[in-house]
Amino acid sequence: MASNLSDVYSVTSFGPTVSPEFDFTPLFEDIFLSIVPSIFLLLSVPFRVFYLHRKPRKVSWSALHDHKLVCGFPFHLLSKSACQLPPSVII
Repeated sequence: MASNLSDVYSVTSFGPTVSPEFDFTPLFEDIFLSIVPSIFLLLSVPFRVFYLHRKPRKVSWSALHDHKLVCGFPFHLLSKSACQLPPSVII
């Protein structure tokens, strides 16, 4: 048995490791579970925007539209900042 976990589980190696438990290395996780899906998403965005731009609008513009955007944005920022606070500060 390995004396140190770093002997079996290398951070820079690629692919799953065979240790006491089957696990993916951080490099493998970063590439295939984060970077590759992000690339597919970013490559598909221009096609989706072009497709939606050609379709007719389903919701008509109203006078409340701008008001909702102006009033809703500060609430969005406050909720995002509250999520980043430690739980002891929120209570």
